[in-house]
Amino acid sequence: MVSDQFKVLLVYPGLFMQTALPLSIACLTAALKYAGFDVRVFDTVLYQEPGEIDENEERAEHHHSTRRLDYAAVGLEKKTSDLLNDFEQAVVEYQPHLIGISAVESTFGRGMRLAGRAREVSTSPIVVGGVFPTLAPEIAIADPVVDMVCVGEGEDVLVELCTALRAGQDCGKIKNLWLKRGNEIIKNPLRPLRSLDDLQDPDFSPFGRHMFYKPMQGNLFKTIPVELSRGCPYRCSYCAEPSLKRLYRSHNQEYFRKKSIPRLFAEIGQIIEHHSPEFFYFATETFLAMNEEEFDAFIEQYRRIKIPFWIQTRPETVTLKRIQALQDVGMFWITMGIECGNEEFRRTHLKRSMSNELIKKSATILEQCGQGASLNSIIGFPHETRELMFETIMLNKELYRINARIRANISVFTPFRGCELYDESVKAGLFSPVPYLDQTNISSSALRLDTLSDKEFAGICRAVPLYVYLPDENLASIIAAESFSEEGTRAYESLNNKLKQILA
Repeated sequence: MVSDQFKVLLVYPGLFMQTALPLSIACLTAALKYAGFDVRVFDTVLYQEPGEIDENEERAEHHHSTRRLDYAAVGLEKKTSDLLNDFEQAVVEYQPHLIGISAVESTFGRGMRLAGRAREVSTSPIVVGGVFPTLAPEIAIADPVVDMVCVGEGEDVLVELCTALRAGQDCGKIKNLWLKRGNEIIKNPLRPLRSLDDLQDPDFSPFGRHMFYKPMQGNLFKTIPVELSRGCPYRCSYCAEPSLKRLYRSHNQEYFRKKSIPRLFAEIGQIIEHHSPEFFYFATETFLAMNEEEFDAFIEQYRRIKIPFWIQTRPETVTLKRIQALQDVGMFWITMGIECGNEEFRRTHLKRSMSNELIKKSATILEQCGQGASLNSIIGFPHETRELMFETIMLNKELYRINARIRANISVFTPFRGCELYDESVKAGLFSPVPYLDQTNISSSALRLDTLSDKEFAGICRAVPLYVYLPDENLASIIAAESFSEEGTRAYESLNNKLKQILA
């Protein structure tokens, strides 16, 4: 019976309506269940906390980077009960022997609120892990409700930890684990990384059905993520991946690893058998970084599957041959990062060495193939001027003119710990460090911008899609729409409604 087993409650403190299966929790679940432990998952994505927006709605209604979702069509609705009370009830009913929370920086605060409530009704140890605790373990371990921090990958760590706790043995020498002992913090070294081929297939069985419906361009498909790689071979300054790479290189290990094609398709076969997905999301930072042999093997084997899928890649990896091959076996959508419209700023500040002509060429190839794509850009970087921001906006406008299926997904830079630009923001006095940021990158800047006032920047942000998608004849009205005056707001509302009709 479950009551006789060692029980682990894994917590995913996801943002409101960001329904998607988290591979991190699924991989931990698989490792724990394979070792004989019982696992339940508690997620928060159907709970709307005070002041929290639905980012899917915001991106559809005001950013125009996607279409509006019909949650009711798949039976999704937000919970009206209290998040903390429901979590307390879950802890009391399940009586876990260990509570594990996986978080990035924007969800860490929510995770700690849940941990605090758990501590009121349970004496079981609480371990936190994920990208933020890995890159800022001293902050995570300092929270009074946290007993342990998993630094780095956690599959083997949790199995070893649960084995020791079940046997009443000492946990003080478990690699990757930081833990409190009285006033002391024990900081154990990293363990060797394992080949992705040697890990268990992710286990999605503990998740509620709502987590299977990932938003995709106005659709809610039953989607399963498939992990192709961990880490990234690139070194972008706005991303935390280079910090993970440096962390493991300091222990003479390479964090970036790829799953072999045979192993990948064995996993896909199991997913189809057990979950009957409508859609796949291939979880890798740059899908088309595959070499020719890997790519050809993928195409050959996926041809018999043909379940629609979405990938992420970089413009410099796009070729006509590869896009056509992917479309032939079911590619539905593609996301690429262009980040900034100024080549020098992109190269020197963002560590992205590609030309605008190359980006335009990739958009042209997608147009030739009739392929839609989301293009990710960021504004509000440290020291970025209005002129630089408009180079990004105008590049997106030009790309939309090349391929009208393109959607510009322009976000605001957020100084999350672990990225190089976090350190630069602090050093330049543009950001005063806080333990963690709860906000995401959708609406406002956490920086004290040194080139624009907050109101000026907010005006640019709300007018971005108007500049990108509307014809030049609307320019005077768009400029007026940057203002938050009554006249500016009327101009914005009128143009935004016009844009909805154009993109419908």
